[in-house]
Amino acid sequence: MKRICLLWYGPYSVADLLETFKQSVIFSDEKYPALNNFGFYMYLDQSLSRSVYIGQASDGSPRSLRNRIRWEITKDGIGCALSQFSKDCQESDIDKLSLVLKLAHIKEATDDGNQIQIDLNLMNDVEMALIHEQRKTVINKRGKKRYRGRSIEILNSGNFAPLPEIIRK
Repeated sequence: MKRICLLWYGPYSVADLLETFKQSVIFSDEKYPALNNFGFYMYLDQSLSRSVYIGQASDGSPRSLRNRIRWEITKDGIGCALSQFSKDCQESDIDKLSLVLKLAHIKEATDDGNQIQIDLNLMNDVEMALIHEQRKTVINKRGKKRYRGRSIEILNSGNFAPLPEIIRK
């Protein structure tokens, strides 16, 4: 069984992130160092008790999370493109600026105790396991009814609520 250890950061206000993203990349690097990597993210309501959307960013750039989240929250259709996340929030009557964000990086990935390479298939399995665990996410469309990935165990650390500490799929 694959065992993935995630370290969660946040919560960060989406409204604050939007203001930060209007400034230079170096500013956001300093203010939000957890954005400087690939990983997973979870938008939550203000009470931090309900997941609105869970996603991943793993495009190979050193700022995968920053680039993905920046696109999702800054592209509002006003004088620019409209991100799918912004569109989904509008359709679900969610004020995206009222949301908070948590981020996770993979601390360790093993299979039967041996280190394994982190690849797109593994990232997809982890994302789908997280979504399946939080079946009540408003915006996610795939993965809520059934987990179809490989056998996996996710150990969450840091500020991971409302997720459980251990997820087995």
